[in-house]
Amino acid sequence: MKNERNHIYTGLVAVCVMSLLLVSYMLFQHIRYKFKVINTAKSAVQAETDRIVTEIDTIFFDISSAVEKVAGDFDAGALNEQALTRGLEKISRANPYIIKNGVVWVPPAGEEPEAYKTVKQETWYRRAMIEGKGWDEPLFDETEKYYTAVFSIPLYKADTGKRPCGVMFVTVSLRGLGEKMDSLKLEQNDFGFIVSKKGTILYHPLGDMILRQANIFDVLKENQAGNKNYERQRQIFQKAVKGESGNGFNTARTGQSFWFFYRPIRSTGWSIVVSFIKEAVPINGTALRRQQIRIALGLIVFLTSLITLLFRLYVIHPHKTHRLWWIAGIFSFLCFIAAWYTWYLALAVPLNEYQQKKTVVDDPISLNKFLVTTSKSVQDLYGKEPTYVPAGIFIQSIEFATSNDITMSGYIWQRYIKGTQDKVPRGFLMPESKNINLMTEAYRFTTDKEEVIGWYFETTVRQAFDYSKYPFDHPNISIWLRHKDFIHNVILIPDLKAYPVMNANMLPGLQPRLAFPGYSITGTFFGYERRNNNTNFGLVSAKSGVRPQELFYNIIIKRKFITPLVSKFFPVFIVLAMLFIVVLSFSADPVKQRNFGLSGLAVFGLVISFFFSTLLTQIDLRQQLRSDSIIFIENFNFITYLVLLLSAIQTFLFAAERKIKFIQFEHCLIPKLLYWPVTTGLILIVSLLYFY
Repeated sequence: MKNERNHIYTGLVAVCVMSLLLVSYMLFQHIRYKFKVINTAKSAVQAETDRIVTEIDTIFFDISSAVEKVAGDFDAGALNEQALTRGLEKISRANPYIIKNGVVWVPPAGEEPEAYKTVKQETWYRRAMIEGKGWDEPLFDETEKYYTAVFSIPLYKADTGKRPCGVMFVTVSLRGLGEKMDSLKLEQNDFGFIVSKKGTILYHPLGDMILRQANIFDVLKENQAGNKNYERQRQIFQKAVKGESGNGFNTARTGQSFWFFYRPIRSTGWSIVVSFIKEAVPINGTALRRQQIRIALGLIVFLTSLITLLFRLYVIHPHKTHRLWWIAGIFSFLCFIAAWYTWYLALAVPLNEYQQKKTVVDDPISLNKFLVTTSKSVQDLYGKEPTYVPAGIFIQSIEFATSNDITMSGYIWQRYIKGTQDKVPRGFLMPESKNINLMTEAYRFTTDKEEVIGWYFETTVRQAFDYSKYPFDHPNISIWLRHKDFIHNVILIPDLKAYPVMNANMLPGLQPRLAFPGYSITGTFFGYERRNNNTNFGLVSAKSGVRPQELFYNIIIKRKFITPLVSKFFPVFIVLAMLFIVVLSFSADPVKQRNFGLSGLAVFGLVISFFFSTLLTQIDLRQQLRSDSIIFIENFNFITYLVLLLSAIQTFLFAAERKIKFIQFEHCLIPKLLYWPVTTGLILIVSLLYFY
């Protein structure tokens, strides 16, 4: 007996140590994986920033180098004035960014023409005459509607000594920077912009920043109210405009964490800044959940073996079985906790995991990227630009009428530009609407620039939900919005300026404190999806069935577990608990049989009654959800059926004339000990099958 205990002790120690090492390793790998994903994405953005800086720097360095070479040849006497002009023209023809070039000669003293008097007031001319060669601070060209920059260099002749005889210059349009910056391979919400030495925004995905000649520090000051990180952001941009290279971490007012990477364009003295949102990094949520579940399973093995060792539960005395009950109870408890943890992970899916599957538009940057991509694809497909109509939605009430029907009410509005969109029909469609109970124009107002029309609606939308993981599912609602004009490629876009905050966690477009019993809303956002059609809808063009991405208003919801717990799980648990009490009454002791025991026929009667009560709860569940697949919570019913069957077989074998040692040992002790470990173990296995 002592040797057997030593062997058990040694085995438990080995299992405890090995499981601890395994859990530690898996925990390390889990933490390392999350950091690795973030750091990999961060490194990729840094590499992209460095790439685009090198490309843009090369463009301006090549221009300035070519101009300097021609100027140097002139200064050395290798070129005359005509050859100088021809050389400058050759440089301009070879470089598409140069829109103007020329040479300004210094006239003899006392002979200054009016044209020269105007030119010598230009900053690029004065800087070249005083400081020498270089790029001037870019200026906004009202004709180009974009910034231009001038590179100028003084010219010298042998007879003028150190006094310049003229200034050669090239004017470069910065419009081409947009094409280079658009080539940045960034996540949807990440973006880059270029600032001058004075903080002027030379390029930004939002064209309005350029048209209004914005300065990064002015923009920052405009948004200072409520921005706790104003000073930190200002310091980051101060370093950027000074030509420093580095990065800085910051937190937006919306709670999002992001990095700024800033790099100097050394040939010009300007800087490129790239914003990288940490929450937008695509992390494999399934891989993370599986890692966490494996850690939980390892902890079950470790804690069970550790507790067994600490309390010497492996030392079993004849006729003293309380330690066995402790082991069975601890294992059952840990199995149930592990199952509960998998349920928690199934409910705690982060919002960005849903957003990764869609083209999310939640700020002007992401909207601009969508417009650029869509305009190009529609232009290639139909040969003309689409018409964009800003639209918004505000939901005031929402509820599940049936398992697949959602009733809702609220407002939808559209914003039309006067003049250019006067002939565009007004109105919208909800393609997945089962019926529209009410649709009425609620308001209409016009200004000099636009017309806004709002409708109040009450509708029932039918959607297909997957209830296989009920009650740990996410029956997210997607409201499909389409413009009334089906033919002329009128595309609805989110009316961003109608929402003060577009952070999905702030639930834009949803009535505050909306009553939605049984559910909690975790986020709302606008996104685009492509719906492929297998018809051209009877139209002449074969391309009519190919439509641009459609606008959806998404409501991400999480089911509250308390209602299914009380109505579906609790009755099954009561049946299992009562059945366990019946199993505990099994005994070969005549006294116990007389006081507590049940006859075999009575046990069979209880098993049948338990079976029908469990069956009724399952029927009610299927009538409520009408799912075509096996629902997760139904497995609790199946487990109950299995336990009922095993209990009936146990009753038959226990009462049989031929005694079976496994059943008869210590008054049916082994089946009693295995009851909850087997039940909770099956619950854990089913949970892993559905949520791993």
